[in-house]
Amino acid sequence: RNLPQENKKELLLFFAKEADRVGQKQAAADVMDIYLTDKTLTREERIEATILLAQISYDKGQIDLAVAEFAKGAQELQKAGCKQNKCDEIRTHMRRFVTELHRTKKLKPDNSLLNAYVTYNNTFGGDKDMLHRGSVVALELKNYPTAIALFRGISGNSKFSEKEREEAILNEIKAAEQSNVSALKQAAYENYLSNFPKSAKTFEIRYQLAYLSYQDKDYSKAVSAFTRLAKDDSGKMDLRKKSADLALDSL
Repeated sequence: RNLPQENKKELLLFFAKEADRVGQKQAAADVMDIYLTDKTLTREERIEATILLAQISYDKGQIDLAVAEFAKGAQELQKAGCKQNKCDEIRTHMRRFVTELHRTKKLKPDNSLLNAYVTYNNTFGGDKDMLHRGSVVALELKNYPTAIALFRGISGNSKFSEKEREEAILNEIKAAEQSNVSALKQAAYENYLSNFPKSAKTFEIRYQLAYLSYQDKDYSKAVSAFTRLAKDDSGKMDLRKKSADLALDSL
């Protein structure tokens, strides 16, 4: 009763973590609820506690509640930010939460899992494994725009190698082609060409972009694109011949 407020906070958090560690999930949740009523908590302390409570709710089998608490904590973190050492700690907790949620829903992924990946990646960019796993879930759910956005998180980040970035854009192209949405396909092809204007696949991607104009019956644009390809001796002869045939057909 006579302890300073700071010590009370530390003890409550310690008891919550210990109860969680020994498997007393309800006790851990109860203590964490008391801890969160403390008006002296810093924003970082409140965010960390919310993420920990999300994990406890998950461990209790309260998946929907856990995902809601996780999103709440992440939203606060995105608005407020945090110091580097505390951010690293929170990031570890959030990554663990999403990874364990994925393990639970591996056989039947759903939108709550995808939203958890999107939330994590919007909060902590540059995690290639989490971006890739999230994009795979999006593809399984046929949410092609989200898959593409997650692949862009890799391809648009200069900290990744050229090979990793190219692979991400090629995956983006596959996702766009699976969607069969012209706008998504065009954006993916153009993204590749803007990043890799002279790669081994550049000519093929240019051909796909020209063929997209042909499919969309934009014949004027298709003629120009196919004519340039037919005259470009850097390309394979079979694609150059196809380009010449399609240029005539478009004309």
